[in-house]
Amino acid sequence: MLYFKHTMTRHATAVRGAIHRTGIPWPDGEVANTAVCKTAIRGCKSPSGLQQKAITTRKYTVDERFFDVWNQKMAYVFGFWVADGYMTKDKSYRIRFSSADKEILEQIRAALESNNPIRADRRSWVTTFHSRHLFESLQRLGGYRAKSRTVTFPAIPKKYLRDFIRGYFDGDGSVHFIHYTSTKDHRPRQELRSNFTSGSIKFLEELRSILSEELGLPNKVLGVYNGGGSLKLCYGTKDTKKLLGFMYYSGHTIGLKRKVAFAQNM
Repeated sequence: MLYFKHTMTRHATAVRGAIHRTGIPWPDGEVANTAVCKTAIRGCKSPSGLQQKAITTRKYTVDERFFDVWNQKMAYVFGFWVADGYMTKDKSYRIRFSSADKEILEQIRAALESNNPIRADRRSWVTTFHSRHLFESLQRLGGYRAKSRTVTFPAIPKKYLRDFIRGYFDGDGSVHFIHYTSTKDHRPRQELRSNFTSGSIKFLEELRSILSEELGLPNKVLGVYNGGGSLKLCYGTKDTKKLLGFMYYSGHTIGLKRKVAFAQNM
């Protein structure tokens, strides 16, 4: 017979169902007076005295199998994570997303069917998902901790390539106009510019090759800044328009709103 201290009868039905899924017997007719902590009921014993597995209840929901099946949203979120994400298994398995734009984290949270909080962190916003399965799924896709200088372009199904690249661009890319005075005729000029940023030369070289193959973009020389700590893959007006049309195609399912609006107004 099972006994739990500190009764909270309003949780009895939920706990009974959870216990049933572990295989622990529940005698017919017994009234469930149970306590549910926020994280787990641990160390339950069956009538035979054998230790049963812990019953874990999540405070926040998340689709733990999100990274198991390729689709548009999964490819985008994976790309965004490669650009602006982090993972660790110290103390618990966690994956984190960060951005200066709270609204894209809200979209990512919705894609993962989660009610996870989004918190302010200095000049940005962060949300952290606690899940061993999500962590291990990211590992299988090629994710790892401290990836910023060594990450390579992962294997992406061609069908979802533009979604992955859009996710990376929304996380670590930019598009803008530059204004200058022509030295030739001294007239003011405006040109469109876009760039991808990374600490990994290998990632940007592989991305450059893919964009050359897919869109015919030139193999531009990578720019170096921050004392050599970061690199940029930059494109001018004509190539940027091609790139924006490729990434922010009609019918895409998720994207940073301000960049979507910029692309649509080109």
